[in-house]
Amino acid sequence: MMATRQGKMSEASALSVVRRAVSESDLAWLTDRSYTWFKTTLLPAIRIVGASARGHRRRQLAADGYVELGDIYDVYFNAPGQALRAYRRSLELAPENSCAWREVGCMQRYLGKYRSAKRALRRSLEIDPSDEAVRIDLEYVDRHIREKTPALYSRSDPVHTAAELIAQGRARSALRRLERKLSVPARRCRVRAFEALEDHESALREWAKIGCGRGTVELDQADWFFVSDGVWNAPRFWEAMLEIGARFGRGLYPKDDSFPETKDRERRPGSVEPPLRVYRRRWRLSARLHLARTRGDANVLRRLASSYPSWTLAQECLLGIESR
Repeated sequence: MMATRQGKMSEASALSVVRRAVSESDLAWLTDRSYTWFKTTLLPAIRIVGASARGHRRRQLAADGYVELGDIYDVYFNAPGQALRAYRRSLELAPENSCAWREVGCMQRYLGKYRSAKRALRRSLEIDPSDEAVRIDLEYVDRHIREKTPALYSRSDPVHTAAELIAQGRARSALRRLERKLSVPARRCRVRAFEALEDHESALREWAKIGCGRGTVELDQADWFFVSDGVWNAPRFWEAMLEIGARFGRGLYPKDDSFPETKDRERRPGSVEPPLRVYRRRWRLSARLHLARTRGDANVLRRLASSYPSWTLAQECLLGIESR
């Protein structure tokens, strides 16, 4: 039984969902899920387990669930303020959680609260003196204090503010904050707000504007996390992605483990990164594949499958079209 708008998730189901979430070693398990699943299943499950935490084991599970929630707010929402709230809730349940203390310190560093960050990181190190990553974080904080580094996330930046509002479930307020903002980051954030409101048509229109706009486009986990099935399967979305191809930076592609690897052959001597043209070529190939998939264009899929016989997704898409 999963959470729905009509009914509340049972405690047993919530425990199962949270156990699965905290058992994963990283956030890659969320790749095949989406904001909708997060909103209707994971978030309610963590809250239910946190509200009913009894005994050490249950409280520790709830604490770990809130650490996972904080990680999601950080990575998939770009909302360190909301992530900080989740990590602090974890510490209410398990005050000796060194991981939560470290994350509190990291979020405060992003927000420019360097002295508070230093205290939290020191507390993490007191609990787990062997954590070298925390020592590195402390070095960063000390350098920021010496150099008076501005905060990475600014409350005066409308995109940062809007991201926090979306994480709080206040997508309409986020859209008001982004009114008349035409930069690529503002439009990307506006897409997420529309997706949070299940306004897929407006999200598609915004993607079209990004596609025909100017400036480099670098998509990250947050962009793909918010893409709904309705948008993913819309040709207009992939038309916009194809337009973006010539302006694509070193961002993230759609997940496709079967994509033919060509980057290693084209790296410059002594460079760990392939040339930008390789990223853009891969982007355009991915967009062409999905555009053909959503249009049901067997001819394009056949050419791609023939040119890249090891590209499993291309073969699967072609088979799906031909079997109709």
